[in-house]
Parts: sequence; C-alpha cells; structure tokens
Amino acid sequence: MPEAKQITHWNTTDPRPEGVRFGGVWRRKTTQPTTGNQSIEHISMISAEIDRELADVAARQANAVTRASIVLAAAGVSLFATVTSDLGVSAIPTLLSLLSACLSLAAVRYWKSDAEKIDLAQIKALLKATPVDAHWRLIDDKYTELQAARSDLSKKAGYLRWATVALLTAWVSAVAIRFLSSLAAAWAC
Repeated sequence: MPEAKQITHWNTTDPRPEGVRFGGVWRRKTTQPTTGNQSIEHISMISAEIDRELADVAARQANAVTRASIVLAAAGVSLFATVTSDLGVSAIPTLLSLLSACLSLAAVRYWKSDAEKIDLAQIKALLKATPVDAHWRLIDDKYTELQAARSDLSKKAGYLRWATVALLTAWVSAVAIRFLSSLAAAWAC
C-alpha cells in the first residue's frame, strides 16, 4: 500500500538559477508535503475507475447470460426438431444439440465470484485506520472482486463459444443428413 509523503510540482513563475529554462519558461522542481486530501483524491480516482470496470464487467456478464439463454433456447428447439423415433444418423445432431444445451446452461449458471461482504469487525478496523489506509483496504477488496468477475466472464465466454460451435455443427449436420437422405431417396427411385 503506497503512501506518498511528498509531491513534486513544477514552479513556472520563479526564474532562479537552479531552475531550467524549457520552452521559454523557467521551471524549477519543488517538493511539498502532501496533505491527506490529495492522497484521498488520488485514491478516490482509483476507486472510481475500479467501480467503472466492475460495472463494465457486470454488464458484460449480463450480456453473456443473455447470449447463453438464446443459445440454450435454440438448442432446445433444435433438439426437439431432431429427435425421432429411430435415432440412426439423426443421433449426431441430437447429441450435438444436447451438448450445446448443456454448455449454454453451464454458461448461464456459472458464477463463482461474489462481492465482498463487510462485517462489523471489518467496519471497526476500517474506523480505526487512517482514511488513506481505509480507502486502500476497500480498493484492494474491490480489485479482488474485479479479478474474480473477470475470471468468471472468461470461463462463461468459453462455455458459450463451445455451445455455439456445437449448435451450429448440429444444424449443419442435420441439414446435411436431411439432404443426403433425400438425395439417396431420389437416387433409389
């Protein structure tokens, strides 16, 4: 947890000998101690960025669940359409549709990450800490949550990708089987 003690500013109004002339302006480095407000402002900025990324990941998670639900519904319709009394060669699209349905259901249901829950002991510890330390602890918790949500999203996307591939393969194989069976029937006549 970094704790800044001093901050460096460029003083552009004071043309002293130890300064540097840059672009027609005298510049001199000055070092000033930071106040708690400057550190809190920086930490608040980091916290706001993590909040924005958490909201972005949550929206992407919701989009992934919507896409997985659509693939699940399409796999169900495809499964219903390919089930016949004699499975024969139609078993291939049936099994692929079933695989697609299972993978998309896994994508919908997969959610391992969970938000950090603050209990009374943590609140008491945060109240005893300095404002900077308390902000850093909260940022660390948010960052851990963000990493877990990104991992979940990545796994969800993998399940969804394979579910889509299985569904498209089921459709192509069903069309190919229907076409080949009608072609064989036409040749038999």
